[in-house]
Amino acid sequence: MNTYHKLFLTLSILFFHCSAFAQKKVACIGDSVTKGYGLAKGQSYPEQLQALLGDAYSVGNFGFSGSTLLTKGHRPYTNTQEFKDALAFQPDILIISLGLNDTDPRNWPNYKDEFIKDYNSLIEAFRSKNPNIDLYICQLTPIFSGHSRFLSGTRDWYAQIQATLPSIAQHNNATLINNNTILAPRIDLFEDFLHPNAEGAQLIAAQVHQALETTKKPLAIAETLGNHMVLQRGVINKLTGTASAGANIELLFKDKIYRTTAARDGSWLFNLAAMPAGGPYTLTFSTADKSEVQRINNVLFGDVFLASG
Repeated sequence: MNTYHKLFLTLSILFFHCSAFAQKKVACIGDSVTKGYGLAKGQSYPEQLQALLGDAYSVGNFGFSGSTLLTKGHRPYTNTQEFKDALAFQPDILIISLGLNDTDPRNWPNYKDEFIKDYNSLIEAFRSKNPNIDLYICQLTPIFSGHSRFLSGTRDWYAQIQATLPSIAQHNNATLINNNTILAPRIDLFEDFLHPNAEGAQLIAAQVHQALETTKKPLAIAETLGNHMVLQRGVINKLTGTASAGANIELLFKDKIYRTTAARDGSWLFNLAAMPAGGPYTLTFSTADKSEVQRINNVLFGDVFLASG
């Protein structure tokens, strides 16, 4: 083997090695809760998330204490070095936890009408780097009334910000992560009434981890569908199930292939064209690469009646 071939073989092996072990990059952006205010090294939620996800992922903590989502707020996140570093990281997955500091009386009462626009602009900055970025928006963790910045209006401002997040998530095709419900009854985890301790950060990491993992599901058919079933003749029948988010799913029926894609939550749907009475038939569901296959056998089309007594 000559020197050229040896070099080519070495480079090929190195390329394969790097490709096989390429890590998904996860950027956690946010304020002091993300940064891990008051916590020891290894205790912030992004660091604990890294431990949960393992070596297949590289999690970056780009939190900045006191930052606001509002660009006219008293400390805009988009003005920080952490924001620039997060963009340069070029993440595959973006987890946003901002809004707590926007409840400050200097911010929300004056600039609340710009919150949605600023949130969308923040997301667009990351999408410009990676159009296929996977987005997650975290609902606000609690602010308890014992905190020094808690004013009479804080509760209302906090609720108003919280209420805008689902629509922002929907508009940007992002997954909403509820970090509030698990922490709201746990004031014992907040020594200063704002920042969760290591156990609280662990709960946040577990919530985020669960949100990331729920996008990976085996191909499954809805429990309402099964062998020997009768589907209503003469109407469109909806066939549903779950799979990994974004998976391409195929249905083979009567030598015809139907195709669909699993949604972000893993759900998929086929609208089966109206059929006359008859059967039996086999419905074969599979991923496009045929690595997962599910079948429903002895399916008939006829008249279906519901009776109650």
